[in-house]
Amino acid sequence: METLQALERARDGLCWQHPSLAACIERLKPEAVPGARVFAVDGRRIVFGIGLPVECFSPDHLKRTLLHMIAHCLLGHPWQKRRDAAMDVQAWLLAEEIAPETALSGGAQEFRRRLRNADSLSQIEALLKTDPFLREQLPQLQTRIALDDHDLWSRADDEARTAWGEGALLSHRRGNGGAGSSAGGQRLEWSP
Repeated sequence: METLQALERARDGLCWQHPSLAACIERLKPEAVPGARVFAVDGRRIVFGIGLPVECFSPDHLKRTLLHMIAHCLLGHPWQKRRDAAMDVQAWLLAEEIAPETALSGGAQEFRRRLRNADSLSQIEALLKTDPFLREQLPQLQTRIALDDHDLWSRADDEARTAWGEGALLSHRRGNGGAGSSAGGQRLEWSP
């Protein structure tokens, strides 16, 4: 199956480019599901549709999608009751922290700059509600960063949560622009 091969190549490429992600990537087993229209993650599997458009399997799109789903798992999103835009924004920021070469350009830079002091999901959510620029630009940004479906999160089990480790993301603090800081202006220390 050509789509599975493209996904495997993207996984291998990420492992080669970011060896510290290998354990995270290996935790998520690809599974093709007929009729699935998007990518989804449940902490154990990456589910994708056999009939997804070809552009979904471009190397760049696959890399960003894999990083986005890994970020959701590192942040513990599949095991939370909420499902909202702030989670996609937080996963986007973490994915760019892990792999700065995936940083979006254009209006995303200003969006990221305005979120530079937001360290938690609740802070991101508050800024998304109160900052006029962020409120106005969120729908457009979501078309670029909402790379997966969150419906499978309701099936995420405690065993998968344990595998990811409650403390996988050890701390999330502001960087000072030096080594280890990202395009998003935040530094994360994590261990897979």
